[in-house]
Amino acid sequence: MTKQNGNIARRSAARLAAVQALYEIDMVGAPATPVLKEFLAKRWSDATPIDQDDPERDVTGESPPDLPNPEQRFLKRLVNGVTENTAPLDDTMASHLNAPWSVGHLETLVRAFLRAGTFELQHCPDVGARTIISEYVGLSHAFFNENEPALINAVLDSLAKQFRSDEVSQNSTHSS
Repeated sequence: MTKQNGNIARRSAARLAAVQALYEIDMVGAPATPVLKEFLAKRWSDATPIDQDDPERDVTGESPPDLPNPEQRFLKRLVNGVTENTAPLDDTMASHLNAPWSVGHLETLVRAFLRAGTFELQHCPDVGARTIISEYVGLSHAFFNENEPALINAVLDSLAKQFRSDEVSQNSTHSS
């Protein structure tokens, strides 16, 4: 794996860890710092990219591959950024949800995906909008089989058009 691919994988792992930490923070009302510490020390170190309960998984006796370690600075930036700006992020997201949806009626995990993606679109100009959307939609497929990934895609795409209109329209021009 090249260094660039390793960095990309570590950023993806940070997004996954951030969404899971944000879910826990939202569910139990815990502060970000202890959740992140416990998450990285215990849960992430025991995680594998293979569902151990999947009856169709390959049982060859080989150990499952390790997940890449999340880029910790980016992970902390996401989790702290979302938790410190939850109300403004929710207000921003609300204007991009179609009736009858409201931020408070979204599933907690969907809300975590949207908050993290909204934060990145607003506060991480060094990351491309299409990358942000693709990452969160791709990760959402690991948790949802229904319409949730499409909702996440639609909301983040709409937000990208609002906050990164030059970048998004430029990408549209090049892809046609």
